[in-house]
Amino acid sequence: MSEIIPPQILDKDGKLVAVLENAYDIGYHKVKNGLWTCQFTLSLNDPKREFIQPRYFMELYDHSKRIGRFIVNARLTEKDENTEEITYHCDHVLALL
Repeated sequence: MSEIIPPQILDKDGKLVAVLENAYDIGYHKVKNGLWTCQFTLSLNDPKREFIQPRYFMELYDHSKRIGRFIVNARLTEKDENTEEITYHCDHVLALL
């Protein structure tokens, strides 16, 4: 069985700043000839939320297979006080071009 690699946060220079080992409900959509997207959820009290900053990157894996590099789309972030969780929606870095 392959190793499970959690989402990773990288700074503007591409240096690893956090591994989101507590992320859950992780998913992605690969669109042929289109923009890939992904999403993941964290608890509102997860201390690693502070590393999810504007212009920082998220590296996504499916077990040990690299899916790609994404950037959080802040407009689509969903914070739910009732369930005490936050869901981040991300666009593939090609959206920056």
